[in-house]
Amino acid sequence: IALNAQVLLPAAPGAYILQMDMVHEFVTWFQWRGSPVYEAPVHARPAVPDYAAEWLTYVGPERLVVGRSAAALVEVKNTGALPWPQTGAGAVRLGYRWLDAQGNEVVVPEVQTWVVPRLIEPGQVATFRDLVVLAPEQPGGYRLVWDLIQAGTWLSSRGVAVMERAVQVVAPEYGVVWQVLSPWPAWVPPNAIQHVDLLLRNTGSRTWTAGGPTPVHLAYTWFTVAGQLSEPMDTFRVLLPGDVAPGAPVTLPAVPYNTPATLGSYLLRWDLVEEGVTWFFRRGAPPLEVALEVSDRSLFVPWTAQASHNQEGAVLAFDGDPLTAWNSTANQAPGMWFQVDLGQVLVLDRFRAASPGRGFPAGYRLKLSTDGQDWHLVAEKEQNWANVDVAFAPCAARYVRLEQTGQPSWAATWVIAEITVSATDAWAGAGASHYAGDAGAAVDARLRTAWNTRAVKQRPGMWFELDMGSVRRIEGLTLDHPPNQMPRGYAVSVAGADRSWQEVARKDDNWGQVDVRFPEVAARYLRVETSNSSTYHPWGIAELVVWRSSPVWLVGRQPA
Repeated sequence: IALNAQVLLPAAPGAYILQMDMVHEFVTWFQWRGSPVYEAPVHARPAVPDYAAEWLTYVGPERLVVGRSAAALVEVKNTGALPWPQTGAGAVRLGYRWLDAQGNEVVVPEVQTWVVPRLIEPGQVATFRDLVVLAPEQPGGYRLVWDLIQAGTWLSSRGVAVMERAVQVVAPEYGVVWQVLSPWPAWVPPNAIQHVDLLLRNTGSRTWTAGGPTPVHLAYTWFTVAGQLSEPMDTFRVLLPGDVAPGAPVTLPAVPYNTPATLGSYLLRWDLVEEGVTWFFRRGAPPLEVALEVSDRSLFVPWTAQASHNQEGAVLAFDGDPLTAWNSTANQAPGMWFQVDLGQVLVLDRFRAASPGRGFPAGYRLKLSTDGQDWHLVAEKEQNWANVDVAFAPCAARYVRLEQTGQPSWAATWVIAEITVSATDAWAGAGASHYAGDAGAAVDARLRTAWNTRAVKQRPGMWFELDMGSVRRIEGLTLDHPPNQMPRGYAVSVAGADRSWQEVARKDDNWGQVDVRFPEVAARYLRVETSNSSTYHPWGIAELVVWRSSPVWLVGRQPA
């Protein structure tokens, strides 16, 4: 007879003898009447849970500065019955959390977690290198708790062991929190003294001394948008009204600052300096940085607009608020248009239309007009994947019309959050080595007209020269060409009023559009010269575009 028997093992692990016998209930065991028994050795092992961990190695910080980070290394062994996956919904990750002296969890923004480096089978070790540990934002004694995570749940909640380390978090020597008490202006005039009200709080461990051999002062620096140091260099030093102890605030009303003399976009950086010792930003204290536009006129002028769709919302495309936007409310299709009346005839050389999300036009044409009747094309793009930002030769215009020409493959409306145009002065003229009388066709802001060398095929030494009429700060050049009329090689040079030429770009083997950027330079004249030959094609320019580094942007407002 065959029987299936269930055997209950002893609770304590160890070596045992399992003995099995028949029993006549309430009478006798069979072995007591001479029947043999079955015996077998049995080793009882501890029960293995599905998830368990043994923390082997830890190399990490014992002391951190508030808000700073440090590197760590962790090795942990899988002592459970199940593997730790690297991918999928059940992936196992390593993470950490901070506990204060009372055992309360302290939230630290931007804390990372790290997935296991591979599938970790039972008995294998996972090694995590170059872990970034971010300190809490308040000084004090903390416990750093390392734990494993699966599906958003700490495995310690299932009984898996954690690793804890004591870490002391200290205040930095140099620390400052900035508060601007008066709003920054939308623009500032050039070469003028402006004022701002500031409140600073000492978040470091050192006292800011107002006097003595190494006093702490407030100062500022101007930078260009490219990150280069800019004038004015004669920045003010603002004295503190007294010593500022750690944790204490100080209010600085009407702090003066001098604006750059050159128009354009800048970054103004405020910082504290311990004279003769260090700038605070060099010791990890963040400076106060603000982007400012230096302009010689009001940025805000009255505009009106018309649109093929959602006429009522058209004003939202030039209300100065990037969080509001005109929306076509219908899926993009060729033939849609948005038209702006600038209120007066201006000389324009650039147009921008910002579209949040994926609301940019899939293709577009930009047209200008002085009277709203006679339009001419200044820019077009068949396939577009970004905000509209086009430059063209200075051109008189009162009306600007952006037409949608694309058809996206997905359902998307056309959105315009903010339109801006750049005003400038007209150019003085242009000349060329061949057919100079036609040179104006390359700088008339009309894509359908062009200058070229006609039947004369390309050879080195041909040139086209632009006179911008006055010295301007420029940083790039783009040439649009009729088909097959791009220069096979070229050199770009600039000159000031003294016509002393400086080469800023060169390409001796060219088969595409000329589109070059160079370090900002002050120039009045610009010259493009061929440096290669073509036995089949002339050289032609449909439009010459100069990218100014300091445009004056006009932002529209609905008339009051």
